[in-house]
Amino acid sequence: MASRTGQTPNLTSPLPPTPTTPPRTSNPPRIRTTLVTMSLLGKKFPGALAGPMTPFFAAGLIVLYGVNSLQNVLSNTAEFKNDPRNPNAKAGNSH
Repeated sequence: MASRTGQTPNLTSPLPPTPTTPPRTSNPPRIRTTLVTMSLLGKKFPGALAGPMTPFFAAGLIVLYGVNSLQNVLSNTAEFKNDPRNPNAKAGNSH
C-alpha cells in the first residue's frame, strides 16, 4: 500500500526489545553428596555393628560347617557312592 506521499511504508519495523535475564548474584545451591547416599534404614545411626553381631556370624559359620560335613558323609554312603552326580564317584562310571 502506498502512502500519500508516494513512498512505500517501512515494512521492516524493528523487533521489540528482547527481555534480558538479570545477572546472577548468587551461586546455585550445592548438593551434598555425602548426605544423599541411601542408607539401609533411611538414616545413619552411629553404632557398632560387628561387635553385637559376632555371635551370629560365628553361629552361621558353625551351621555351614555342619551342613558341609553332613553332605560329605551322605554323599559317601553306599546308596550314592556310584551315582554319576556324586563328585567323589569313580571316573569310569560316568554316563
